[in-house]
Amino acid sequence: FLIIGIFAHAPAFISNVFANEEHIQKVRVPTEQLVSALNEHLEVRRKGNDLYQAKRFAEALQQYRRALSVVELVVGLSGEDQKEVDTNRIAVQLNIAAVHIARQDFGQAVEACDKALALKPDNVKALLRRAKALPCSAPSSPQPPWTSSSTTWRSPAWRPVRRAWAR
Repeated sequence: FLIIGIFAHAPAFISNVFANEEHIQKVRVPTEQLVSALNEHLEVRRKGNDLYQAKRFAEALQQYRRALSVVELVVGLSGEDQKEVDTNRIAVQLNIAAVHIARQDFGQAVEACDKALALKPDNVKALLRRAKALPCSAPSSPQPPWTSSSTTWRSPAWRPVRRAWAR
């Protein structure tokens, strides 16, 4: 196991995150240190956003994965702190999904959306991106997925996606 202690500075924190490690112990951090880590996460994610807008998708994906490693490592001590961590985790998963859609890696886009939806099942952006990627990840389904007999798509949570798709 990679054990990372409580960190004093966010820059030192991210340098201790190893993306290739399979076992990373999550670190419970007080609010002040969590703010530093989330600020660093946002800085890295902004770099990814700039690269994405420049259509440098592979580099953007690297930055998003780096940002994800931060929010996957920390745990807030309070419910509000953890909610902030989860909000940032959802946002970076959606960034990753957008890159995969742009690269036409639709299966991976669906996986990223599923991870965001595991944290917030009614996230409209995650539902919409998943709906865009899902038909493309299954070549035998040329129509929008909610036209199938599956009751999952009839769930009220999917209503905003069906409306957005129709636009």
